[in-house]
Amino acid sequence: MALELIPFATATATLAPPIMLPNTPAGTRVIFEIVDYRWEGPRFTARQKSAAAADWLLLGPDGTGTLDVRVTLETPDGAVVLVHYGGRVDGSKGLGGEAPVYAAVQF
Repeated sequence: MALELIPFATATATLAPPIMLPNTPAGTRVIFEIVDYRWEGPRFTARQKSAAAADWLLLGPDGTGTLDVRVTLETPDGAVVLVHYGGRVDGSKGLGGEAPVYAAVQF
């Protein structure tokens, strides 16, 4: 019997221009404020509830980025959901959205 995978939802985000904090003790911090964030799919649908949402990305010297994303969502029936996820991205060639992002989302 084959395992059937059913997509949970697709997340899309609109980001403000990044705020760069170079040469911090931990590396380069890049803060991407989230202007609009949505999850849409057969199992979950929600939109960003408030402006308090961002990715506090930390870039290492090799360009590897560590994600720290937090955003509050609201479902169509009014439920409020905190989404937090960490993960990794290869930012060695820039952060233009071309590199794959590997993340573990928590609701």
